[in-house]
Amino acid sequence: MTKTKTSNPLDVRIPYCRAETVHPKQHAFLCAWQREVLFGGATGPGKTIALAMAALQYVEVPKYSALLLRRTYKQLTEEGQLLDVMRSWLQGTDARFNETEAKWYFPSGATIQMGHLSSERDLENYSGPEYQFIGWDELTQFPEHHYKFLFTRLRRSKDLKVPLRMRAASNPGGIGHDWVKQRFMKERNHKRLFLSALIKDNPSLDPEEYADTLSELDPFTRQQMLYGDWDAEPPGAVLKREWFRRWSELPKGLKIFDSWDLTFGGDTGTSYVVGQKWGVRGADLYLIAQMRAQLDYTEQKKAVKAMAEMQDTPVIVLEDAAAARPITKDLKKSVPGLVLRKPEGGKLERIEAAAPTIEAGNLYLPETTYIDAPPGFEPTLTAELIQRITLVPSSAEWDEADALSQAVNYARSRRSSPDVSPGSVTRQSHWRS
Repeated sequence: MTKTKTSNPLDVRIPYCRAETVHPKQHAFLCAWQREVLFGGATGPGKTIALAMAALQYVEVPKYSALLLRRTYKQLTEEGQLLDVMRSWLQGTDARFNETEAKWYFPSGATIQMGHLSSERDLENYSGPEYQFIGWDELTQFPEHHYKFLFTRLRRSKDLKVPLRMRAASNPGGIGHDWVKQRFMKERNHKRLFLSALIKDNPSLDPEEYADTLSELDPFTRQQMLYGDWDAEPPGAVLKREWFRRWSELPKGLKIFDSWDLTFGGDTGTSYVVGQKWGVRGADLYLIAQMRAQLDYTEQKKAVKAMAEMQDTPVIVLEDAAAARPITKDLKKSVPGLVLRKPEGGKLERIEAAAPTIEAGNLYLPETTYIDAPPGFEPTLTAELIQRITLVPSSAEWDEADALSQAVNYARSRRSSPDVSPGSVTRQSHWRS
């Protein structure tokens, strides 16, 4: 068993840890008295190592239970990540790892569970156990309700003399960027602590060499990774996070339509198909449902029909492109209400044309964590939708922004011009209340 040396005159005991030293910022993380601590900022200051250290601090105490989390199992098990760090320290000791349970057992009776939370089903795995330590690696990759839910598992019996600790490490960015920034940097709460992390906080790294490797990143990502900048904005971003309003209850009298961004290909590839159901009242648009998936030709037709059947939908808007004609011809046989809309300009121009409506506060997204989806399709995290569409044009994922801009521009054209070109609609009315 190893007692790690520290660079701070105040000693800290970390059983089983084989790190040569505890750096000052890691030491502050380990000694913090606050219930919640975020070690956040740049990449490279030893945040993952600090989480592993913190989990081990009380493994000599009988019945102590800890949980270490990543968003996905792959992230948990990759080289240099949490499970790899723990194996490098604990293999060859009297600690035992149960591969089936992904759990470390210690002679004292203490345990450390290695876990991941990629879906709501995964959340159910943690609805029973209790933990005295919960550590989140890359917290901004998690939705806020996952983080809040696990406070229900942070508890102890009166005779267990260990502190209750919720600890996290993270770079800026990701689907949870906004809520993490709000919780740890804007809200005032004496039970929370934010420890800013920079590359220089890890003396084991060559900061100049590492900074040089990060120079290959785009300026936005480099600002986040190198300087830990939580206020960095993606270059040339057309849509801003703060423009999107939220609805908790849909108003009455909405006119419903669907907007689709299809791939038109015959095989399932890397591109995503996106369908969105919208409600319109006056100048306001309300996103009601969305599906996003990689689908082949036949699956796309089924998806369009499934979205339309979620709610009686008189209008289904598709791009009028030459590649779309085979699928639109097939869809007309089984799905009424198709509107073929010729794109005006390129993708970016269409998003820019939709931007004033969104900036004016006329577009509403669900207040709920997830956006409804047709039966058989995974619901979309609202935070993930916002993350992807606000990274355009620097992101490679334009599909949701395409469907959204088509919806906004179509709704605006309907307000200004009640007529449509002959033959583009297979029902009498474009709108239905």
